[in-house]
Amino acid sequence: MLPMSDTPSYSQIACIGTGLSAIALGATLQRWYGFEDIRFFDRHPASGGTWYTNSYPGCACDVPSALYSYSFELNPNWSKSMPSFEEIKEYSTRMIHSVEVTKCIWKEDANRWLLYLRDVNSGERSTHECQILFAATGRLVEPRPCDTVGAETFSGTLFHSSQWRHDVRLRGQNVIIIGNGCTAAQIVPAIIHKVNSLTQIIRSQHWVSPASNYTYGPFIQWVFCHIPFAMRLHRLQLFLLAEKDFRLFPMTKAAARLRKRRSSQVEHYMRATAPDKYHNVLVPDYEIGCKRRIFDCGYLASLNEESFILTDTNIERIIPEGIKTDHGVIPADIIILATGFKTNQFLSYMEVIGRGGKSVTQHWDQYGGPGAYNTSPSALSERANTESPNSSVNYALRILKPILQGRVLAVEIKEEAEQTYIHEVQKALAKRVWNAGCASTGLIRYLVVYQREEVEFHGLSLEPGSLLVAQFVSHVVGLEPQDSEVSQTQWILGADISPPFAWLCSAGCSRISDPKDEEAFRAVINGCFSELCLRKPRSCFKVTVVNVDRLLQGNSGGGIIHLSGA
Repeated sequence: MLPMSDTPSYSQIACIGTGLSAIALGATLQRWYGFEDIRFFDRHPASGGTWYTNSYPGCACDVPSALYSYSFELNPNWSKSMPSFEEIKEYSTRMIHSVEVTKCIWKEDANRWLLYLRDVNSGERSTHECQILFAATGRLVEPRPCDTVGAETFSGTLFHSSQWRHDVRLRGQNVIIIGNGCTAAQIVPAIIHKVNSLTQIIRSQHWVSPASNYTYGPFIQWVFCHIPFAMRLHRLQLFLLAEKDFRLFPMTKAAARLRKRRSSQVEHYMRATAPDKYHNVLVPDYEIGCKRRIFDCGYLASLNEESFILTDTNIERIIPEGIKTDHGVIPADIIILATGFKTNQFLSYMEVIGRGGKSVTQHWDQYGGPGAYNTSPSALSERANTESPNSSVNYALRILKPILQGRVLAVEIKEEAEQTYIHEVQKALAKRVWNAGCASTGLIRYLVVYQREEVEFHGLSLEPGSLLVAQFVSHVVGLEPQDSEVSQTQWILGADISPPFAWLCSAGCSRISDPKDEEAFRAVINGCFSELCLRKPRSCFKVTVVNVDRLLQGNSGGGIIHLSGA
């Protein structure tokens, strides 16, 4: 192991990851605050996040491109409504690549984060310090490992779809693909005419809906580019269509009738398109909406090819010549794992240590995911997790504004506020179709004790609210005094006195008449700046003061917020 450099580099903000969320963070910091003191770190040699790691044949977005883009940087030149991964990578590019963040530690004495770095190419190790830390690492990052017995004995080539082996020749080979989610549905039609045989082994069914992957011709692209608001109106149209779909998810009688009607329509499409022999294997027995739907871009039609076999037989083990199932041996030259990612293990490849030596993994294990507001866990200071580029970044930066302006030092969620919010989210999730009996991605059921009451909890990968709720939270909700729950809340208003105490005025506290009065300064810090509160959802942040001597020199300190969801 190479020695680590002694002196850490520094930036006020650091971001782990260079995908779409990270790009949105950098752009929004510049647009809103003119802020540029940020460093990005990524273990991969190029930006793009999910769209860098996934490059399998047929890889594409299953969300309309006009919606799957930045609200501040619309692209009038999309070729299709569901574009390929190459087109999305072109859309997405100050990043530091091939540098992996292996560990993050909150230094309470300095009010900073210390990041341990490793150069992926050279192995050189170094450190970096920052006041505010964002984790834009995404959830489709760590592929599920192949835990099937005998995988190491396979004589052919075995790889995960997100680690596609472009050096492996498919033509004329016998291929097995394991899994039948969105990824497998894109790979099958892309390779079916190249291989000698293709066998797909599936474990469960999915609703496969017809896709509207229409092409944006030159005229439409010209309209989007030159007609004012045309692109934004199209984006609004898609937004409202997506919002309309949310009517499927509540566990109400009206939503149940809608799901029944939609299920009938989709089932008719599946039976009309796929071969009769696969209907029992393909058509789900659970309500539509319980799992993520697959949009069909040629998958069902591919099942009619003579070289294709679909089976739900049980895998016993992998052997040198292929896969042994309970119905016999399926020979293979190549095995492709389209088995998804560790979506419930956040930051699974790095250690994040917060206040008191508590890791983020230990904290989230209590709840199955990020805590209050899908932002920052109560055990950590100033750390933000971004998973939804527009909404999450906007929400985080609204909360971080007082820190960036030097008005507060550190923001930390109160544990009781976090628990209250998570309990409310659990109650909302229990009233959604995602809990209707299927093994929905991101929902892990387990029992915890909440306020002396045993409660069934579910993983927090899913946001129970609609798109409109997410937009309201990210654009409207901000920091302001708590109006009823916490009577002792103090709120920083700002002051008209000279530096370094210009930001030291709060409601209920006397103004400092002498900006050099250290005793008054300490009294205000220790007595008045106790916590900050949010309007919706109701909850408060504690204001932490560390190293007052540094503050007397005019340093404003820093913090962390953790974002996900929305």
